[in-house]
Amino acid sequence: GHQLQHLENVTRLVRSLQSLPAQLVQHQYSSESFGSWAIVVRTNGLRLRLAFDGKESAYSLERSLSAQPPDAWGERRRLDVAGGESFPLSALVAAVVEAAS
Repeated sequence: GHQLQHLENVTRLVRSLQSLPAQLVQHQYSSESFGSWAIVVRTNGLRLRLAFDGKESAYSLERSLSAQPPDAWGERRRLDVAGGESFPLSALVAAVVEAAS
């Protein structure tokens, strides 16, 4: 069901980010919170958290002010990408690439 679809989507996302290069360091998913999820990737010495709020159907991106854990997350930037049923892979990749540069 939804969990499997989510894992497939995140796998596609992480594969797409490998060319940055970016490394997945954390992943959270909650089917009990409307399918909300978050990943933390490390790239160019930065730690970025990309999150999906299932209740709001909204994506957000944050940059850690710390180069390693524990993270001190900066301002949360809401991404202007459509939530809905389909997974906005290219828009999410573009947002991470932009934040990493």
